[in-house]
Amino acid sequence: MELLHAMSRLNTPGGPPPTAFGPALRSPPSKSTFANNVPISGIIDAVRDSHLLDKALECEFEYIVVGGGTAGLAMANRLSEHSTVLVLEAGTLQEGNPHVEIPGLAASLIGHKEFDWCYKTEPQKYLGGKQVPWPRGKLLGGSSTFNIMVWNRAFKGDYDAWAELGNPGWDWEGLLPFFKKSETFHEADFVGQRRQGVVPQYRINAHGFNGPLQASYNVYLSPQIAALQRGLKQLPNGIKETEDPNAGDSVGVSWVPSAINPEDQTRSSGESAYLRPVRERTNLLVITSVHATKIVWDPTRAANDIGSYRAVGVEFEIAEKGRPTYLERGGITPVVNLPGVGENLQDHASATLSFKLRPGNYSLDDFRRHGGHNAFADEAYEMYEDKGVGILTQGAPLMSYLSPRLLMPDPQEQKKGKKLVDSFCDMKGADLTDEQHKARLAHYEESPLIEIVCINFNTGAKPEPGASYLGVNACLQHPMSRGRSHITTADPFQHPSINPNYLAHPSDRFFLAKGLDTVRSILSTPAFSTFAECEAKPGIQAVPQGASTDDWEAYLTSGQVGTEFHPIGTCAMMPRDDGGVVSPKLKVYGTHNVRVIDMSIAPLHISCHTQSTAYAIAEKGADIIRRKRGLETK
Repeated sequence: MELLHAMSRLNTPGGPPPTAFGPALRSPPSKSTFANNVPISGIIDAVRDSHLLDKALECEFEYIVVGGGTAGLAMANRLSEHSTVLVLEAGTLQEGNPHVEIPGLAASLIGHKEFDWCYKTEPQKYLGGKQVPWPRGKLLGGSSTFNIMVWNRAFKGDYDAWAELGNPGWDWEGLLPFFKKSETFHEADFVGQRRQGVVPQYRINAHGFNGPLQASYNVYLSPQIAALQRGLKQLPNGIKETEDPNAGDSVGVSWVPSAINPEDQTRSSGESAYLRPVRERTNLLVITSVHATKIVWDPTRAANDIGSYRAVGVEFEIAEKGRPTYLERGGITPVVNLPGVGENLQDHASATLSFKLRPGNYSLDDFRRHGGHNAFADEAYEMYEDKGVGILTQGAPLMSYLSPRLLMPDPQEQKKGKKLVDSFCDMKGADLTDEQHKARLAHYEESPLIEIVCINFNTGAKPEPGASYLGVNACLQHPMSRGRSHITTADPFQHPSINPNYLAHPSDRFFLAKGLDTVRSILSTPAFSTFAECEAKPGIQAVPQGASTDDWEAYLTSGQVGTEFHPIGTCAMMPRDDGGVVSPKLKVYGTHNVRVIDMSIAPLHISCHTQSTAYAIAEKGADIIRRKRGLETK
């Protein structure tokens, strides 16, 4: 058996995993070459289908996937092509839920405890003590079921930096086949998009056409978003349209695909793309509504050699029953001493400006007015349901990635930023290894520092009656600040402590301030000012026109920073002596058959939204496992 820890949330030692471990779920005494049927298969819910649990507990599986999230369901799909697989998930199946399926309702499940883990960070020292909400998906498909569906890849140098940290095969060239394997790329609907002068650019040879995940360009485009794209190109920075942001060079502005199935305009998620088509396999069992509590180790296995600890099973609690009545509060004794677990936490810090639109322009604010009970919403639903068109088909189609030169056209500012990054040893809040620092500096000049992404609704301004808004965020892509996440109790049902340490490093504050200043400047362009009336957040009363970098930094550190929902790094793929947790084969150091396969293995952050990379990691992880066993790969 192999135990695979794969989830869309942050991996930490403890806290309530969005997964489950089962009391009598054991590995077979020996591995088989091809999958055998198991006595019970499909999807069972531990609460609703409790009468089936005893039968499930009699089964033996070659692979147990802990966490039915973004990467976990991709792993389950690929491994069950040949082997018996069990998936354990704390959440439930939400197939058909309109808040999952309809693109325009993205993120509407955030804050609902049935579907969201509803984490919060520790009070952030450099944000005036603010606690930042950290949504993570608690349902089959994980956060891929309520994210904003952006389907993009990072600058190629970001992945090359992973390989430079001692991970051969994890560079751009090594990952590209798995990016392509995960997707079915659909070319643009030029007829619909040319009406607004929009022609997405892409290279056919950079994409896959037979994968589970459906990637397509939005068929509806709000006019203000098209105007924002033109405005970015009118800035004096020299921002140009990218030929294909998914071909290894994302610097510039571009139209990006979304994880949307163009046949019915529904979200393409880990559940719909990777699980739904194969859930009738008789060698695949998915159990929902269970919480992981413990790995069962082989007591006969000697524990005095590296790699000797062997997992033989898992234990769980049924979610609805709540926490056990008694748990020892004295802490947890580690089986393997890996101080890097929970360290190296990195996230994309995000800050937003909200622009009030001129009368006659519409956004999702009009849809949401009066709780979605209004004529605009009724018409939007009708257009979506009858023809698969309209505002409810739109994700987040526009991205701009700014390298140091584009973010800071002044060479003196570029030098200042580089000096801040280079002098991290003298600053507090940057716990990078020497090798991480070298890898970051090696790609500094070319790799994007800031992402600009727009959200088609008000992102924090005090709303005026009947007004519509467009939110435009600046997001830090390569934070020098490092955080951590650890348990605070032996109770696995308690949330872990999460401290991303936002803006602890001066370079993070500097670059994010430059990003907000760039976003503000878009309002002065002819293209965007035609659609945007004024800056509603923060507004010139809060941050004066012509504000300095110090002014913007003061605004940010007053608590005006949130998450872009991209935490990574707490089970880093690095040498063990450097604080690494997994090897390039994704195996946890000191164990025989436990792997971590998700975004937590990323040793350095990347300049993109993370879901396509999570799928690529899962595809590559499955390939590593199957090749080890001599199984053919498809």
